[in-house]
Amino acid sequence: MRKREKRREWESEYVAEYIQTYWRGRIYFLHFKITGPPKPLLTEELEPEEIRMLKVYARWADAVILSPPTLYIVEAKLRVSDYLKALGELLYYRKVIRLNKEINWDEFKAVMGILVIPVDDPPLTSLARELGFRVDVYKPSFWEEFLRSQPARFVSPRRS
Repeated sequence: MRKREKRREWESEYVAEYIQTYWRGRIYFLHFKITGPPKPLLTEELEPEEIRMLKVYARWADAVILSPPTLYIVEAKLRVSDYLKALGELLYYRKVIRLNKEINWDEFKAVMGILVIPVDDPPLTSLARELGFRVDVYKPSFWEEFLRSQPARFVSPRRS
């Protein structure tokens, strides 16, 4: 029986490289838990299996950067088809992160969402900026390798 190759976490690498390139020296957390299950759902009467099922309520940002007076929420996407998803995630995270009790909110006056993408999409970039987000176009060092690893339907031009 052949051993399965370990799946490469492209977006995790992307976020880590982006932060090391542009945010060196700042305090940051990768894969940061924004929020968990609503409090009314958490009771002592739940079985362990039921508690595990509530994990669907957990929301995780790719990264959070602490740079007082601003807290930055980072969502990075390598595929153009995921850019809109990232905008929706940033809208939601910006709204609910203030419920996170682990953050000392006395230090932070503003919350800024950052969308990190390797290829600019002008209409989407314009929309993101209208929504108050920063857009950083950053192509990772492994970009060509990533493209080669993707199925043709994601990287080949479409035929009309």
